[in-house]
This record gives sequence, structure tokens and C-alpha cells, in this order.
Amino acid sequence: MAELFVIQKPMQSPLNTDETVERYNLDEDMKSSLIDFDSFIWQDCRIESVEELVAFEKEYQRYDKAFGFCYDNEIGEFSCVEMEDGPLSLLQKGRFQQFSKKIKEDPVGKDFMAAGLTELEALLIMAFRADLSGLFRLDAYYYGVPPVAKSLCEILNGALEKLPPASGPLIRKCKEYDRVDFQVGEIFEPNFCLTTSADPTWGDDKSVCLYRITPLDAAHTKARAMYLVNNNTEYQVTFLQDARFRVTSIKGRDNGKQEIVMEEIE
Repeated sequence: MAELFVIQKPMQSPLNTDETVERYNLDEDMKSSLIDFDSFIWQDCRIESVEELVAFEKEYQRYDKAFGFCYDNEIGEFSCVEMEDGPLSLLQKGRFQQFSKKIKEDPVGKDFMAAGLTELEALLIMAFRADLSGLFRLDAYYYGVPPVAKSLCEILNGALEKLPPASGPLIRKCKEYDRVDFQVGEIFEPNFCLTTSADPTWGDDKSVCLYRITPLDAAHTKARAMYLVNNNTEYQVTFLQDARFRVTSIKGRDNGKQEIVMEEIE
């Protein structure tokens, strides 16, 4: 493990070590481990292979194990130590290890590699489509984005670029953390890979706010039709990180929900 991750010149971490030690009643040994874990998270790291990603995830889990059940003085009960690394904490799940073991036999992995993706890119697509999509939401890293998360988002974006462009209207059923406070005429730049669906029936769900997006033509759009390579029944279409949109109208829906109508722009 050490040969893969020599922790040198870590980026500035947002974690206040002394405050964290006090908050969770950590002893000197735990404080030392906390400092090591924090340096590991914020090290200057770029993932270049499946083996490196799996090794990083395993090392993250090894560090994290010691901080999974500490008494939190702020809330008065036991909890996980907040490392202020945002969705990177999803590495606790060990999903990259699980997916990597079967990627060459899995129909999803095989389809995406047949479309020209590398094994690492296919692995990230599989995780992104499963339960690690939050890991790639750069807007959810409230305290700063760890270098390894930036690296993974760049790889995902590069993988999506290889997929066929999408055409036709697209719909996103908003999550609770998605922006809905738009003004008509506003330019929206998510700065993360925004996922939508080409399935028009998604607009029938009255319980959520919607983005209804018209992409640019196939030669210029940043929308990539994942479902044309492998469809998980959601007709998933994902925009590249630098996609931009203009809000053209906002319509009311039932129960105070809104439909935000957008057009992709260059």
C-alpha cells in the first residue's frame, strides 16, 4: 500500500484537528491516527488504474474503521467522526472493490468497454449508475474537493465524452439537494455531471420538481446517451461537467412543486 500512496505535500485540509479531538474525546493515539487519515484524504493523488482506485478505497476503509463509533459531544451520542471530506465518505461502502471483481464478466462493464471505455472508466460508470453517484457531485463538497475526488470526476467526464450524443427533450426529477430557486433568463452551470432521462414518462411524477431540458443538436450537445450503450430502464442521459443551460420558463406544479424549463447553450 505504501508504494502507491506516499503522502507528500497534502493540500490544505478544512479539518480543525484540535476541535475534532475535543468534540469526539480522542486520545493521543487517536489524534495521531486522525492526522494521518486527514493527510491521506487531502494528499495530491491522481488515480490512473483500477488497482490504484481499489487500493485507495481499501486504505480509506482502514483509516475510517477507527473513527466509525466515537462519542460526539455536540449531539450527545455515538457517531462517525466528521472528516469534512463530503461525499468521499461513500468509499466506506467498498463498492469499487465489489464492482472491480466482476467488471470483465458483468454485462454492464462489458458493454461500456466494448464502446471504447477503459476498464477504469467502465468501473466508474458502473459505480456512478449504482449508489455512488453522490461521490461525483462536486457541488456537495462543501468544505473543498479532495484531489482524489477531482481525479475521479475527471475520469468519469472523460468516459462520458466517449459515449454517443443524445437528442430530444430530457427530464430530471430533482433530488432534495438540487437547485430549484431559479429566475427566468438565468444561466445554470452545474459544474458536475448532471443526469437526466430521455423517458418522457418521468415528467408524470407530480411529487417532485422537474428540470425539463432541450439539448443542443448532436454535433454540439454535451449530453451523452448512456442508455444507447447499456440501458438500466431509466434511459439515462448525462451531461458533461462543463454543460451550460439557460432557464426559459418556470411552471407551477401540484403541491408547490415547479417545472424548470431550460435549453442547453454553448
